[in-house]
Amino acid sequence: MPTRKALGRMAVVTGTAVAALVAGAGPAHAATRSFDTGYVGSATSVGLGSGWGQITWLNRSVQVNGTVDDHLNANYYSQVIFEAWGGTKRVDRQTRSVNNGRRGYGFTLDGSAYRGGITRVKIDACVFRAGSNTLWGCAPTAPVNLYRPR
Repeated sequence: MPTRKALGRMAVVTGTAVAALVAGAGPAHAATRSFDTGYVGSATSVGLGSGWGQITWLNRSVQVNGTVDDHLNANYYSQVIFEAWGGTKRVDRQTRSVNNGRRGYGFTLDGSAYRGGITRVKIDACVFRAGSNTLWGCAPTAPVNLYRPR
């Protein structure tokens, strides 16, 4: 029969093995996709703007991280537009803008109230005239559509 001291050592070894197994069985990694809207604008007249970053698919929502860039003309500003869709219904929309600089961002598009959550994120980059907020144009390669992985 094992002694009391030996039983104590066995309990520590068993507890350590269980902790190692539990730690190794961590949560599944969320799917992450990168995006780049390409540039919109003209270096000679309105300046250039773009957006890039990544989205991470959560349970029903999407985490967005990235940068919006605008330079060469302070009379125009750049904006990145994010639309979250649950099937055919737009469930959230957010924008991030900057004038003559670079701005980082991080936020969540919320689809938690919708069955199945967000299934697609539409991303566009556009340039607007400062002051009047008149749309000049959007990136020719955008919008970018990212779909929930299956």
